[in-house]
Amino acid sequence: PDAMLSEVDGLTYSICYGYGKVKAKNTDKYGKQVDLARLAIVGKDTIDMHKHNHVLLFQVVGNTITF
Repeated sequence: PDAMLSEVDGLTYSICYGYGKVKAKNTDKYGKQVDLARLAIVGKDTIDMHKHNHVLLFQVVGNTITF
């Protein structure tokens, strides 16, 4: 992922609550779909590993953002 939303405890990162991916506007459809699938896998792993109820995932393509 290109972005992480984390909780900071003092000077260290403790728990990650979200991930994001940024793609260029001219990226082909296949590249966007593969990155979205990878992002979903990372989110699912985070939920399983840290026992979260939810995690925020987002993908930015050019000037458009998808949650």
